[in-house]
Amino acid sequence: MDVPSFYACYLLKSLSFPKSVYIGSTPNPIRRLRQHNGLISSGASKTSKRRPWDMTMIVYGFPSKLAALQFEWAWQHPHKTLRLPSETRSIIRGSKSARKRASSPRFDLKKSAQNVFAMLTSDAWSGWPLKMKIFSQEVWIIWKQILDKASGGLPAHITLELDPRKRTVETKEGSPAHEIPLRPGKIREKTPLPGSPVSKTKRLIYKPDEFGGVQGIDLLATKFTTDHLEKAEKIFDNGIEGKICSICLKPFSAKLLQTLTSPHENIILCTSGPCTHLAHVRCLAAIFLDKSKSLLPIIGFCPGCSSSLSWIDLIRGVGIRAKASMKTKAWKIDNDLDLVLDAMDEDEDIGSSGDTSSSTG
Repeated sequence: MDVPSFYACYLLKSLSFPKSVYIGSTPNPIRRLRQHNGLISSGASKTSKRRPWDMTMIVYGFPSKLAALQFEWAWQHPHKTLRLPSETRSIIRGSKSARKRASSPRFDLKKSAQNVFAMLTSDAWSGWPLKMKIFSQEVWIIWKQILDKASGGLPAHITLELDPRKRTVETKEGSPAHEIPLRPGKIREKTPLPGSPVSKTKRLIYKPDEFGGVQGIDLLATKFTTDHLEKAEKIFDNGIEGKICSICLKPFSAKLLQTLTSPHENIILCTSGPCTHLAHVRCLAAIFLDKSKSLLPIIGFCPGCSSSLSWIDLIRGVGIRAKASMKTKAWKIDNDLDLVLDAMDEDEDIGSSGDTSSSTG
């Protein structure tokens, strides 16, 4: 039960060929953009002839890497995916004469935004707990036009945020901050300060800045992870003994958990502020689904504090605590952040070598 810290599908626009766009997916948009622009070797060979590229928007919040890859393929091939209604696919393909001229339709920036809107409002994806960040004013205007013309907007739980880069941040060496490599030891980069552990250097590199844009993305959900583990440390200081599910009132007994790697894989802890509400995963899922038409939990209210909660965040908390309890009996927040970083590095290697993105224009 492990939710990736971050995995996004993204839309690039060529600055040299304005009608050319590129759709891909990555756990690390900052590094991936550098690859597309030739600042880092390996991967992104398909975009080399149309550099430089600008990342205009991302869709994120996927429950798994596989879910993100499926969404990526559908966004690249909306005229082929069977997850969209046939009527929608026909509109995307265009007129018969247009189909004869090209083996597949070509999508510009506006059409790509319209396609992802069609996906997010379809039965296949409207129930997913997704979010969008827009980094380009041009794409933000396109989205406003799409929403103004649409008979219905995006599902209430899918957020759309304008997050442009406020200004360029210069490092002491004079290079833009977004050009700092993000994988210590695997590519050329700054030498760590004398006596600095590699893990601390890595964490500083991953730390988002306050100026927004792609470089402002918190890839590790650092605040969420730290806050959740600090609260868990206080609640589970003496283990799970004596703790009960606040819904069924049964203890989190070892017998029920003997097949799990960690007992925390079956315990949900409220992610809202200081609330300490605990429940079995199945018990809370039943409450969320009782007031929803979806097949899977998306959003619900905590029975303890009545706060609105995202199911994906609750499950993310489960995974964070499970990893922490497996690593050590004591709660070590710093070490657990290192685990997340290591896992992201592995995903990054896979994502870079297995890129299935395509460019148009």
